[in-house]
Amino acid sequence: MKIGAKMDTVATILWIAVIGILVFSLLWFLVGSTAFFQRSPDLPLTVWYIIFWVPVLIFTIAIVSVLVLKQDWILKVANTAGTQRVMALVLLPIAVSSAVGSIHLTPTSGWLSERVQGDVTQITPDEKYEYRAEVVNQFQKNAFVRLYVMDVSTGEKTVIRLDAKPEEISARLTPHPLWSFMNPTEQPKLYQLYIPDGFGSLLVKKAVFEIDIVAKSSRRIE
Repeated sequence: MKIGAKMDTVATILWIAVIGILVFSLLWFLVGSTAFFQRSPDLPLTVWYIIFWVPVLIFTIAIVSVLVLKQDWILKVANTAGTQRVMALVLLPIAVSSAVGSIHLTPTSGWLSERVQGDVTQITPDEKYEYRAEVVNQFQKNAFVRLYVMDVSTGEKTVIRLDAKPEEISARLTPHPLWSFMNPTEQPKLYQLYIPDGFGSLLVKKAVFEIDIVAKSSRRIE
């Protein structure tokens, strides 16, 4: 940002700080509400766009426009270094407040942390492993399905990605939430994960996976 030569150096730094903080607020909320552009904002976030993001955007544009296009006017009004600094300092708390509000309002699940929706944790018939199927970042472009497995004897935890589309498998709990079953096979450490057609109002396509506990891999059979 180019500010007139007569602008006080400290005031210039303060103005840049104000604009920088406001831009951070805008970008943080934009990125967070879209999970780094992996999903569309839901209704509550859309409302916050209207009552928070848009006003901050207009406020930022107004400040930048005044500084860039009306430098002579600013210097006539604030013709001393002290006045220039006071003007910037008055706006600085507003900018900081917008940043705090942006951080508070912006969800971090789905981009800074995974948003996981899963089945209830169950145990295999041989009582060797606890497991549950999970949908990660559901309704986002980067969504995927995985299987969580824990060795009961050692406590070792494993996550195995499954070859299934999130829209095929919903982790939404129903009155009957048990929707996946993992059973042992004749081969040690080789299990079969079965996801049935559905329970009650939960409609999912049938899918069968071969789970290799040692290799930490899966292969879709059906």
